[in-house]
Amino acid sequence: MRALAGRRMCYVDHIDLTKACQQPPVLSTHRLVELRESRPLLAATAEIKLPFGSIGVVSANKNQERPQRRPKATTRKRRDEVLATATRLFHEKGYDATSIQDISDELGLLKGSLYYYISTKEDLLFEIIQSYHEETRAYFDDIVQSTLPVVDKLRTFIETETAHTAHHLAKSSLFAREWRSLTAEHREVIVAERDRHDAFVRECIIAGQESGEFRSSLDPRLAAFGILGMVTSVYRWYREDGPSSAEEVGQAFAEMLISGLRHHPA
Repeated sequence: MRALAGRRMCYVDHIDLTKACQQPPVLSTHRLVELRESRPLLAATAEIKLPFGSIGVVSANKNQERPQRRPKATTRKRRDEVLATATRLFHEKGYDATSIQDISDELGLLKGSLYYYISTKEDLLFEIIQSYHEETRAYFDDIVQSTLPVVDKLRTFIETETAHTAHHLAKSSLFAREWRSLTAEHREVIVAERDRHDAFVRECIIAGQESGEFRSSLDPRLAAFGILGMVTSVYRWYREDGPSSAEEVGQAFAEMLISGLRHHPA
């Protein structure tokens, strides 16, 4: 290589790999790139002619800066926006009718960019429903472990569960309507959590029957279905701008249901 005073030089080589398989590579073209000492050294690249006419470019600059990763706080905030947008669209349009493209358009993202934050649409639905369960678990476990009398314990559950459902209409609707769209593995997780609520209500009813506070003629299984069905139905009709608050609806439900369970002397 002939040195040039005050300058560096490197070559960009064009290599035909189809011929290289049969004979030693021959440099077909050389383009001299002159770089002054005052400028940073550019990466030398080899433009490689692959079989079938495809072209690949290999970077030779090992010191090239890597793309900076997004800060964790920014990524978390954007992911929360993805979850909130998906929750709203699934609630308004239905899970099956909402596409990944719909979510991307709503967020102003390219479809491919959305997959930086999610794996699949089904995983997204599962995460939304699972987050709803985690929120309910926060108060549910406290009620279960409380030392309240059984009637007060059941009343507290009905009031709290009803108000929580009303305050989270979008998520509660997905739990009630869309859980069947989950894979068998994910459905198993959701159903197991739902069964905990069902078992708790049945146990309260049975305990109340044994203490003589609830009517012994009631079938605990059917009564539990009725209570939970009434509570979860709130997502179908409740409106925040309606005449009753979420808490008032919960109190009214609890009064009606507990009254229906009680043993009334003739």
